[in-house]
Amino acid sequence: MREILKTLVEFRTTHQEENKKEFDKAFDFIISLIKDYVKGYKLIENNNYKSLILWKQEKPEIIYMCHLDVVPARDQDFIFREVRNKYLGRGVLDNKFAISALIETLRELKDKNINFGGIITSDEEIGGFNGANYVINKLKFLGKIFIVPDSGLNFSLETEAKGVLHLKIILKGKKAHGSRPWEGVNALDIFLQGYKRLRKIFPEYKKPTWKPTLNLGKISGGQATNQVCDYMAAFLDFRYPFGYKKEQFLTIVKKIFPKAKIQMIAEGSPIKTDLKNIYIKKWISIAEKILRRKIEFTKSYGATDARFLAKYKIPFIIMEPKGGNYHADNEWIDKNSLIQFKKILKSFLEQQ
Repeated sequence: MREILKTLVEFRTTHQEENKKEFDKAFDFIISLIKDYVKGYKLIENNNYKSLILWKQEKPEIIYMCHLDVVPARDQDFIFREVRNKYLGRGVLDNKFAISALIETLRELKDKNINFGGIITSDEEIGGFNGANYVINKLKFLGKIFIVPDSGLNFSLETEAKGVLHLKIILKGKKAHGSRPWEGVNALDIFLQGYKRLRKIFPEYKKPTWKPTLNLGKISGGQATNQVCDYMAAFLDFRYPFGYKKEQFLTIVKKIFPKAKIQMIAEGSPIKTDLKNIYIKKWISIAEKILRRKIEFTKSYGATDARFLAKYKIPFIIMEPKGGNYHADNEWIDKNSLIQFKKILKSFLEQQ
């Protein structure tokens, strides 16, 4: 796995124009390693984003989903490094370890006719709409359980994750000279008045909370200091737990900003897995045996590609090894932890 992970890290699979060919090289590398260990595979493309689908059996029940893309990093972070008990480099944890573990598991189980398939996408870091969303909702590559090793740090099992709703609010006013504001209508003032009302409904929390939250991510408007602003745009980021629906937040925003143009930029449903599911119970049992400790359950404030499973009510296993520095300098993964993860995955598949 070490050499596979090393090679994967050195592919600069970020979403910068100059790195487009890196995805092609990376997929070619992955296919060269898995083609002899699977019954079939298919490299698909949607809106110029590629995804690799593979299977050991037709219509697999167990599907493993991970992603190849990473966020931008320093040049030195695309150089794989080994420091004592850690591997360092962009993507070692998020999420290229998962690809290396998949390849190694397929190799070790090459003679086993397991009911297993995989999805490797290339756009998770920018929303997943052309990767996981396309494969799940358009191609209907579905199973009875999904393994999504993209959260659940240090072998905690993520049981729930908040949903996400990104809205763009556009308001228009009337231009006037800054010295005669009564002759104009300031679009920024209209927004700020409404935003105060929003904040009363969704307060700014200073500690972690499982309640719905609101973040004002970006705001723009106006052309000059001495001019009344006649146009503004603001971007709102709502996060909400299972039991809420995006329509509730849209209704509130429309009521507060009745004259605004409101655009939905991105959305994803909250998800909750079924801990009574036979696959999940088996995964927990195997993990506890290999790790020699109890598995802790966690909830996530963020979202993964597992959110695209929500409408199908397909249970999921979200768990990953020990590591740190997501999206930061010197991203790392614990070497022994990576080996343990592969052992859990292999044992889980062998026992199906």
